[in-house]
This record gives sequence, C-alpha cells and structure tokens, in this order.
Amino acid sequence: MPKGPREDTLETAVKEFISRHPGRYPKRQLIEDLHGKYPAMSAGRAEQCIDRLIDNEDILQLRSKGLALSKPSTKKKVKKRKQKESSYYDRIKRFLEKRFSYVAVVASKGKRGKRLKPLATSPDIAALNYLRGPYADDVELAVVEVKAEDPELKHLSQTFRYSRFADLCYVAYPTDFIPEAKVWDTFLEEARRLGIGVMTFWSREGRGRGIEVEIEAVQSSPLSRLDKDEYLAYVMKIWRCVRCQSYHYVPRGQGNVSLHRDPVLLGGEEEEVGHTRFLCKTCAGLTS
Repeated sequence: MPKGPREDTLETAVKEFISRHPGRYPKRQLIEDLHGKYPAMSAGRAEQCIDRLIDNEDILQLRSKGLALSKPSTKKKVKKRKQKESSYYDRIKRFLEKRFSYVAVVASKGKRGKRLKPLATSPDIAALNYLRGPYADDVELAVVEVKAEDPELKHLSQTFRYSRFADLCYVAYPTDFIPEAKVWDTFLEEARRLGIGVMTFWSREGRGRGIEVEIEAVQSSPLSRLDKDEYLAYVMKIWRCVRCQSYHYVPRGQGNVSLHRDPVLLGGEEEEVGHTRFLCKTCAGLTS
C-alpha cells in the first residue's frame, strides 16, 4: 500500500496549493510543497497525481509553465479590496530600492492631490540606477504604473508610452484583481511581447506577502535621449552636465547656463541654445 494520504486527499491538497498561486506555480515547486506536507509520500507519487489531474483537465499547465485550476474554485469569493493606488506607492518604492538597488521616488502631488505633470505622461513611481562609465556616466530609469483594478490591455498601452523616455517599464496590480488563469496568461503574453514588466502584490502587508515580479521588463529601444533628459530634469530635478556627462540632483536649477553655438560652423551670427543646459560645479570651475 503506498505511503501518504489517500488519492482524493492528495488531489484536494494539489488544488489547494495551486489556488494560492494561480498561473505562477511551477510543477517542481508543487511537488516540493506536497512532500513537505506529506513527508512519507514519495515524489513519484506526487508527480503521478499532478500528471493525472492535467490529463483529466482538472488543472492546466500554462505556456509560462505555471499550474492553474481549470475550473473556478469552490471557495467563497473574496471581495476585492478597493484602495487608492497611492496607498501602495511606498511599498513598491521600498521593493525597488531593496531588490534592484534603485533610488526611487513617487509622483509629486499638488495642493488638491493632482499629480504635477510637466510632461504629457508621468508614471506613478520612478527609480534610478546610476551607471558609472569611463568616459561618460548614464542613468538607468525604471518606471512603475500602479493599478488598483482589473488588468486591461489599455493599461499596457499606457505603460508602453513611458518607453520613449524610460529604460524599463512595469505595471503593478494587487493580487485581489488577478483574473482567471487563461485571461491572466493572455495578459502576461501581451506584456511580454511589448517588453513590459508585471508585478503583483498583496493588498495587505504581512509575513510572506511580498511583491512578485511575474515578468521582468526588457530594455526599451529605441529610446529618446532628449525625452529622457527632459523627464529627469523637469520631473526628477536630475540634470546631466553638458561637459563631463555626469548627473546631479539640482532642486532649483542651480548651475543652469545659457549657451551659444559657434557662428563659424553655422555660417552666420552667434545662435543661443534653445534648451536650458546644466554645468556642474567642477566643470564650471574649470571654465571660470
């Protein structure tokens, strides 16, 4: 007689484990969790049970290799916790700083709570990673759009717009709003096609309730250097020195200079540069 629980008990345990992580629960992890719950049971028996449920279409193995229930769970449906998107900003900010070593900031707010948007589009959270180079420095800019509603393709379209100035783009959802497995799998496939990263998180913080990166974002290409520098300067107050190419936090435009182009090269009179440019203290000292 095989060791471990009865077959019906084992099948119930399999479905219970999958219901906790719909669409992102690999088979290998499920076998390990079952063995932890039933130490006397062999791994082979757990795998046979999973394969049998897949063959009977009681559970699905998605293209992402995750497992999901093929039928709606009989558990009582939990009411979605509707909260303001801004209530999740600080959690995601801390996550970016801890996991990716970014310096992250949230969108600034006006007196009436409206976000200040110097540019046409402005994400909820922006994070920076300073990249030191031998001849010129650079900044990796990652942005996150937070949504406290059911995932829709228009959210991907909105997030994709940020790719003209951001290197990495993410959209984040509370787990309460994750749809059924097939719908979620289709959404993730479209996000992967666009190069958009997807994060999920619990509505309430707690032990074991961290933030999961379902899909890693892909480097945006082509990227508008002008749009990126404008976003950094006018939204985040981070300016690039026109001489040494290093980046500096300049809260009140200190060091901004008015430059002129060479009239010899232009074949006419001296022409003033239209865009405001920045000169760091070190380079300003060299030219004084």
